[in-house]
Amino acid sequence: MSQRPPSRRTFLTGAAIAGAALGIPTVVKAQGPIAIDLFQGMGAVVSPLPAEEIVSAIDRGVLDAAAFNNASSDRLLGFADVSKICMLQSYHQNAEQLEIVVNKTRFNALPDAMKAIVENGRGGLGRYVVEVDCDRYSTDYIALQARERVPFYTTPDSILQKQLEIYDQVAARKAADSRIFREVVESQKPFAARAVKWDLDTNVSRRLAYRHYFDGRPPAKPAGPVRKTS
Repeated sequence: MSQRPPSRRTFLTGAAIAGAALGIPTVVKAQGPIAIDLFQGMGAVVSPLPAEEIVSAIDRGVLDAAAFNNASSDRLLGFADVSKICMLQSYHQNAEQLEIVVNKTRFNALPDAMKAIVENGRGGLGRYVVEVDCDRYSTDYIALQARERVPFYTTPDSILQKQLEIYDQVAARKAADSRIFREVVESQKPFAARAVKWDLDTNVSRRLAYRHYFDGRPPAKPAGPVRKTS
């Protein structure tokens, strides 16, 4: 009997990611070849992320679902080899932040020229990550559908609402046990109320423009002659 051709996950041996369904990986020591995730490739400062155990766990039915962060990471880690359904949109990870943490005492001891290098490098890497994210994520999002045949579904509002309700319950327990947690959450609420209100009222949805230009419709012709600018 001929052997089944090896999949990507054959090469992703090593340790497990605990809590991956929440997008919070816990990395333990790898026992073999590993995959370099998108974020590790960008910064080259994070330990490589092994993933075989979580892909075997989904394959065996031990886990119902898992997610890491984005289409590129999910594809690289081999999730598409064992699961052919992907749900889009969630409150559990609504945004990404990239942090480069530098020891304050060591930073203050650096010459001004070195401080400037660190500061500029930090800002440049942040901008680079945003640019790479847009390119890589969108490319792998299409590849997952076209090559791996993974269908994507928008998460229903009923599930999103349940996420919020469960978060409220967890946050209430954490706040009761931790003064710092309670103070941090309460300090964030006024900013969130102000900033999100501004965002909702000010920034237009791109959906209408996308449908206008790319949803199978030819580009609209200009209403009049196009004038050249000097």
